[in-house]
Amino acid sequence: MEFLMTAMAAVGAAAASIIAWHFICRKGRAPLNWPVVGMMPALLWNIDNIYDYASKLVVDNGGTFKFRGPWMTRDLFELVTSNPANLEYILKKDFPNFPSGPYLKDEKLLPALQLAKENRTEIDLQDVLLRFNFDNICMSVLGRDPGCLCDENLPAEDSFARAFDEAIESCTYRLMVPSLIWKFMRFLNVGFEKKLGKALAIIGEFTAEMVEDRIKEIEAEGGSKGDILSHFIEMEADEGRSSSLKLLQNNK
Repeated sequence: MEFLMTAMAAVGAAAASIIAWHFICRKGRAPLNWPVVGMMPALLWNIDNIYDYASKLVVDNGGTFKFRGPWMTRDLFELVTSNPANLEYILKKDFPNFPSGPYLKDEKLLPALQLAKENRTEIDLQDVLLRFNFDNICMSVLGRDPGCLCDENLPAEDSFARAFDEAIESCTYRLMVPSLIWKFMRFLNVGFEKKLGKALAIIGEFTAEMVEDRIKEIEAEGGSKGDILSHFIEMEADEGRSSSLKLLQNNK
């Protein structure tokens, strides 16, 4: 028995040494793509420092690498890049195929950055881009500009914007774990599923108000603003169905 325990300890130590050596040798390369779990162990190991870790990964891999998630989350496959040549291609050489429009140039992002430059104001670029993205989504889907990014200042993030960001984060976690796990967490109302539930309640309340207001606007003005919500309402009217609040919320 003692010999067996000693042998098992030796095998365990050898396996740990091989794994540690493998990680050392992989320094400067993409995370190891393990069977079944993909590259998730590396992300979970660095979860407390995920942004710095991700930035270092991109740099160490020449600016571009392929990330693969667990086998049970087949949708989690991304091409990650910060290669200047790729960015130049998107933003300069083939810019017409990646249009940004006047909303970027004249009304939102560039004026805000220009003002920060003129005033020599320190800004959090990640926060600015998140605000810009949120304003864009609200304009195209709901037809309303929440004004999270403006050319005068950066107002405090409102509850809807914060809930929207938390919902996206929680949905991202769903992609990283097997569906059985996050469904069980949802049943227990714990972890990121609890946060997602609270965020969706805030989003649902906001969108319910938006739907009611938009129905009244269309009925009063007899026209659409061109946003997705207005098209849903008009489609219901054209097909002879009432624009019920519940039906439109189910299509969000």
